[in-house]
Amino acid sequence: MLKTMLINIYKKVMHKTDIQYLRCIKYHQNTSIMHNLSSNFDKFFNITKSIFKNRINEFNNFYSYRNKPKMSDCQIIALAITGESIGIDSESYFWAKLKNDYTKEFPNLIDRCNYNRRRKRLYPFIIELNKIIADDLNQNENVYLVDSIPVPVCQIAREKSSKICKENYDTAPDKGYSAVSKAYYYGYKLHVVASNKGVFHSMDLTKASVHDVNYLSDIKYSGLNNCTLIADRGYLSSSYQLDLFNSCQINLQTPKRMNQHVYKPFPFVFRKARMFTKIKKAKRGTLYFAEDFLSYGTAKAVAKALERHEQKDVIERISRGIYSRIDVDPIIGSLKPSTEAIAEAIRKRDKARIMLTGAAALNALGLSTQIPMNVVYLTDGAARKINLGKRKILFKKTSPKNLSAIGKISGLVIQALKEIGKDKVTEQEIQLILKHLESEDPYRLEQDIRLAPEWIRIIMRKALKNK
Repeated sequence: MLKTMLINIYKKVMHKTDIQYLRCIKYHQNTSIMHNLSSNFDKFFNITKSIFKNRINEFNNFYSYRNKPKMSDCQIIALAITGESIGIDSESYFWAKLKNDYTKEFPNLIDRCNYNRRRKRLYPFIIELNKIIADDLNQNENVYLVDSIPVPVCQIAREKSSKICKENYDTAPDKGYSAVSKAYYYGYKLHVVASNKGVFHSMDLTKASVHDVNYLSDIKYSGLNNCTLIADRGYLSSSYQLDLFNSCQINLQTPKRMNQHVYKPFPFVFRKARMFTKIKKAKRGTLYFAEDFLSYGTAKAVAKALERHEQKDVIERISRGIYSRIDVDPIIGSLKPSTEAIAEAIRKRDKARIMLTGAAALNALGLSTQIPMNVVYLTDGAARKINLGKRKILFKKTSPKNLSAIGKISGLVIQALKEIGKDKVTEQEIQLILKHLESEDPYRLEQDIRLAPEWIRIIMRKALKNK
């Protein structure tokens, strides 16, 4: 159980490093992150083979198997890293995506149970791979940060009844205090040392009751030396500070408490204009929310900074809490984001599902020439209204069934036909709808037909018969 927890925790911490694989200069130069899962897999597979070329056999396996497996050990490692690197946290979704969208690219895909069993066995190699890449990315780095993260295993109310990882006292969870949530929790504490770039260097898992300062004694043996280590007040200790400097030439920098005689303002290591840098690096037309910058300061400070950037014409305020770096066309001029782009950005931020409906759905399918001033979306997220000058985007709460369509066109057709009505749809509109449905995937169309009312099913089945 503890090993499984460590794997899950390690995956989250390694996410930043996994993305950096494609940027690794040592092994692959001039590469870039692509959204194609198959292309990413090929990149990771080649990197894995190049690193472990002296330890794998002719079939790219670390272990010998009685029968040759469909997928090699290097492919298992590459597949595990690929899912993490493109931001897929759900293994069920990742596996469904492989089976539905990448059947041709992965003809020898093994079953999920076998994949997890082999991935667990290859866990030491994944750790070693991450370590090699992290060391390469951290070359010439002289500023590191150390901090701890609470890892609760259950609710505090279930502390006494929980049996998770209690087989051994030394590895059993314990009760600790989280300064972030200002509450006690039951579980572990993850200590992480990362570089100024955000690439991890080392990590360790302790009981929740272990104080942060005690982890400093382990840093001496992590290979860190001749650098500056930045920590919060939880690591404030003159004895540990002196010990780290004498043993490894590590300069531990921590903010002083205001009641200390040696108190002075803590020097700011990072760039003060990091918000401006983040905005400048993004493509024109990118949408920003005020919540995207809360890691840089308080809500009031972020709002004031965004206001100043707006006054300097760096960004433009689209709506309350929504900003954009406006794209500029040499002929037309400023190009503001479309309502579809704004709605999609809100969907991604809220991790919700949306579906265009009403007159906007009719216009999208060419069933109406009317451009609605108020664009309506059905959602399973929060209901809200976004004011865009004279136009508005309305998000209406709906039941999950109305958002269960997996086809983009077929889902839009269902909403458009509902807007027209059963007795008002004309033969010309039906023919136009059938023409749109020709480009829909048959599998998705068949699944979405089951979600539609009976009178809409009759119309949509005509498109299915034509395929």
